[in-house]
Amino acid sequence: MKRWKKALLVLTALVFSFMHLPAIKVSAASFLDCEVTLKSPHTIEGMPLYETNVVFTVTNKTDSRLDNLLAYLSFADIQNGRIYDDEFGAAGETVIRLPGLAAKESTTITIPLQIAFAGHFLISASVVNPNSGSVAVSDAISVTMTRITAMNNSLVIMTAVIMPVICLTIAVCLTNRKKMSRQHID
Repeated sequence: MKRWKKALLVLTALVFSFMHLPAIKVSAASFLDCEVTLKSPHTIEGMPLYETNVVFTVTNKTDSRLDNLLAYLSFADIQNGRIYDDEFGAAGETVIRLPGLAAKESTTITIPLQIAFAGHFLISASVVNPNSGSVAVSDAISVTMTRITAMNNSLVIMTAVIMPVICLTIAVCLTNRKKMSRQHID
């Protein structure tokens, strides 16, 4: 009987000690209200001044209406370890306001994108719920922009050699023409 009393006393002490542990509060940001999925493009490869549309879907994962959501694109430069906004045209400064999204409802957003710089970038779509502090981010797409450096060497050489010859020929012809017209007058 003494063992049972000791075990009960230890169990009671443990229960009371757990009751006095600080409560852990789960923040609202740990629960994602939305899901963001990039639809297109899947990757981007090209040369600067590339234009396309980024299309993504925002889905309300809750059982209630979400109001005043903010959607935008994020740009990260992998090579230089920087983030950008205005280097991607209006898309870098565009914030789409979603007035409301019903429970389990989805909406598709299209943002025009212009890429003016060479490099390797990652682009993702994000949605912020200002009411809960929740931020949902899509998977990133890879962007590779190649510098325009490959010039046609034969064309450059032809232009560098032929243009001065043509200009010199025209100058000589005009000079000889003036001399001939003076000789005719005299």
